[in-house]
Amino acid sequence: MELPWTSGRQSRQPGERSPQLDERSPHPDQQSSQPDQQSLQPDQQSLQPDERSLQPGGQGAAGTVAFVMGSRFELESPWRSPTFFLLSLRVWRQARRTPGLLGVSLRAHPVSGVFWTLSAWADEPSLREFARTDPHRTIMKRARPWTKSSTFRFWTVPAGTLTPAPLWADAVARITASTQDDGQGDRP
Repeated sequence: MELPWTSGRQSRQPGERSPQLDERSPHPDQQSSQPDQQSLQPDQQSLQPDERSLQPGGQGAAGTVAFVMGSRFELESPWRSPTFFLLSLRVWRQARRTPGLLGVSLRAHPVSGVFWTLSAWADEPSLREFARTDPHRTIMKRARPWTKSSTFRFWTVPAGTLTPAPLWADAVARITASTQDDGQGDRP
């Protein structure tokens, strides 16, 4: 399951719509360069994403830098997946209303108990403020005992290049590289 890349409300002018991604851009789950794709098929019944790109202008103006965070959570037991997913939806909605958000997406593999997040922010303080604010803060404290492992990666990209497919590919590569040493690397 996937919640598509969604930009924050403040990144567009009222009534302005983000343009669609180029139809030729493959969804990250469909890229043939990703190994182990076949082993994920039972868990890969993703919703067809309505991915949107953030174009130069607004908070994603050309020449500025976006602060990106990718994360992967593996639960101790897949039985916690329904509750974790519902809590994740609350956090996703909170992020969409948070000042400084440029885009956010969630991928859930409830059968295996693995959840991935990807978000882009105008700056690091915006992300830190979001993380310290409820419901995120309370939910993370509540869910921490259910988590077998968690991986976080942070990096910057030019704000004018915030398109979901390349960002997801970059996040997967960064997170997988760090989790493969633990034998826990898989793809979102």
